Amino acid sequence: MKVTCNIIKDLMPSFVDEICSEDSKNLIYEHIQSCEQCKEFLESMKKPLQSVELSVEKDKLKAQKPFKKINKMHRIRIIIVAIAVMLMTMIGMMVVINVGAINNFLFPHQISVINEENGFGEWKAISFEGNQYLIYDSIFYKKTVTNNANSTDSIKMRILDEKGNIVLNDLIIDAGTTINLKELENNKYYTVEIWADNGWYMLNFR
Repeated sequence: MKVTCNIIKDLMPSFVDEICSEDSKNLIYEHIQSCEQCKEFLESMKKPLQSVELSVEKDKLKAQKPFKKINKMHRIRIIIVAIAVMLMTMIGMMVVINVGAINNFLFPHQISVINEENGFGEWKAISFEGNQYLIYDSIFYKKTVTNNANSTDSIKMRILDEKGNIVLNDLIIDAGTTINLKELENNKYYTVEIWADNGWYMLNFR
């Protein structure tokens, strides 16, 4: 029986789908060697399949592209935020350290330096850089007092209110130590008196 073009064309779908037998494949190969028409027909059958595969791959790449872009933008935003936070932290620290007004506002303190050669022998009121009263006029005060580590010795201290009443009495503060003054109220004027041996003392009220 003569193998006609119609028979070959009937076999081509199975050939393209790769489900035909080896004999059918060989028959098609032999035929298209001498039949240009069937050869072109076979190529035309393969093209739609290749086009579909290319289209699927393109759609896949196209679908992935926005997600890749989002991930990249997300990483960039994280890096930018981290750098911004680091810069703001560094700037904030520099401002606090170097700008005196801000430093004093956030970390207020009042210092009293006493240099007594003959000793006190009695209670003596101290001043704070020209101000005779201790006043906690900021919410940032910790309400503590520190006897500087370089002070000559420990001191005894008492604190009086505006009417002269003793609020805190006989507080002993060793050199290099800190005590709390939580009993004192904000925005009230207090007189601070100390009793100490002769020497140099520095008290830091925070």
